[in-house]
Amino acid sequence: VTQFKNDFDEIYIASGDKDLMQFVDGPVKMLDTMKDIIYGRDEVFEKMGVYPEQVVDYLSLLGDSSDNIPGVKGIGAKGAAKLLAEFGTLDELMKNIGTLSNKRANTALEKHGEDAYLSKGLVEIVTDLDLEMSVDDLAY
Repeated sequence: VTQFKNDFDEIYIASGDKDLMQFVDGPVKMLDTMKDIIYGRDEVFEKMGVYPEQVVDYLSLLGDSSDNIPGVKGIGAKGAAKLLAEFGTLDELMKNIGTLSNKRANTALEKHGEDAYLSKGLVEIVTDLDLEMSVDDLAY
């Protein structure tokens, strides 16, 4: 998807896995075949409360027990979305520990902030592999 996204008018990822929403961007949409929903940028925000470029940071805070991703204990879905709405990224959020108006989130990040970065390493999908393919190799 990332290697060839500028070579196609539309690219659909057929999956219901929220981890893959990090790739939704411009021509890239996600098709949840179980729910028959197509997710673009706005639909990702409606579903998760964050934009596609924030999905990795959101899941890093929230965690995902089905994928053994710890997240930050004490931060839930709404809290993670609110924090990212205010600070934009995990890095900016972490720079502001100690000044957060949400005392519960502040305490959680002080105690378990390192888990967010561990989680980020697990959530972020590697995209810089050389597939040794050209766009012509993808012809149907």
